[in-house]
Amino acid sequence: MTRSQSGISQIGFCGLDILYDMHFIHIKSLDLPDVFSGNPIISYYCKLREKYPLKSLDEILRKDLKDLKIDGLLVDSERYGEKFINRGQSTFLDVVKTVG
Repeated sequence: MTRSQSGISQIGFCGLDILYDMHFIHIKSLDLPDVFSGNPIISYYCKLREKYPLKSLDEILRKDLKDLKIDGLLVDSERYGEKFINRGQSTFLDVVKTVG
């Protein structure tokens, strides 16, 4: 199993991404941002997906960056685009940064 720089399973993250894509209503009902509150990156990802219902991660990352800031975290969409070709959606795990 490959882990990102943040120590999160890339395969597990890709599975979560697929669940949001395929079963959004059910996944949203599980209150995952709170479930993953101990992991700021995953909680941020869940909040981001729920902020833009029924949009894929790629569609969300095309938004104005000001709209992507949640709880002091922001995804660096430029770095995401550079690394995506080799790692797919799990690139997200390594390009979230803290912002003021």
